[in-house]
Amino acid sequence: MDASQPEFQLVPIPARHVVAVMKFVSDLEAAGAGAPSAHAPAASSSEWPDAELHRFSVTASKTNWIVTDAFDFLAQSPGTWFSIKEIAEHTDRWDEATVRGVWTHAKRAMRAHYSDRDLPVEKRSGLNFEPPRGVGTYYRLREDQAAQWLRVRTS
Repeated sequence: MDASQPEFQLVPIPARHVVAVMKFVSDLEAAGAGAPSAHAPAASSSEWPDAELHRFSVTASKTNWIVTDAFDFLAQSPGTWFSIKEIAEHTDRWDEATVRGVWTHAKRAMRAHYSDRDLPVEKRSGLNFEPPRGVGTYYRLREDQAAQWLRVRTS
């Protein structure tokens, strides 16, 4: 094979993922990347471009509305960890079960629409605090995440 010609492989891809795979390959080509490392880290939440985070914040879906309400609350107290119950109480629109379940749906949405990015939020098991806080997951926005969130929400 001529070295100047790219080598292609036919890979069966579920139809629902074709566009995402094409975007991924296009991004790799645009970056001049070769094969991605198996150990390459996923994009961190601090690497969200403002335009993309703004697009996320205004996307009309129940998942986005719940996460947006949670982020609006978390951005008011950067660095402070809140339980799912506390987030639900402060969002005033969603019950605890809905807030608990949204993070799984949001992760799927990230993979499908936002280049496999993680949500721009930190989470930690209550058992990993010193002293432990008990069973459950706690969420917070760092100072830089909260500042970016507030910036894109007002743009």
